[in-house]
Amino acid sequence: MLAKLTDTPENIEATTKTTDDTIDTTNELESAAKDLESAARDLESAAKDLESANNVQLDSLNRLELNITKVDSRVRRMKGELQKKQRPEESGRVVKRVQERDRVPPMGTLTHLSEEKQKRILEEAKKRVASGDRTNHGLPIDTDRLSAARAVLESQRASSSLGEKERSSHHKL
Repeated sequence: MLAKLTDTPENIEATTKTTDDTIDTTNELESAAKDLESAARDLESAAKDLESANNVQLDSLNRLELNITKVDSRVRRMKGELQKKQRPEESGRVVKRVQERDRVPPMGTLTHLSEEKQKRILEEAKKRVASGDRTNHGLPIDTDRLSAARAVLESQRASSSLGEKERSSHHKL
């Protein structure tokens, strides 16, 4: 075919154009090959990143399972301790301790006031209770002391009313 072609400017131009097109196609193919190689490297890098993330998640999952195991053992231990505390023989002792602690202590151990001051407070309280006055009259608010004073007054009233009933029943005989 080359023998038939003549070196006319049109033929030279067509040959040049074909050669240029071939070179352009080759360049495009080389560029595409480079792009594919770059994409392959990116995929390899992404695969390594995924593998690393997977390993991190696996480690995290292992730690989480270990923590769950520790919490489960703590819960079992606490349940055992709770069951020990709830045994009938022990629960009775707990109730006794609470009851002993909740008892009203004697007036002397409750406050650091002198006996005279305690007697004066009791007398004033008796007078106020007898008159129906429930105000504080400037005394410092001490609910424990007031509760103890009320308890003493109530016990004195109860014992004095019992004594009067017994005396009145003896008089009738």
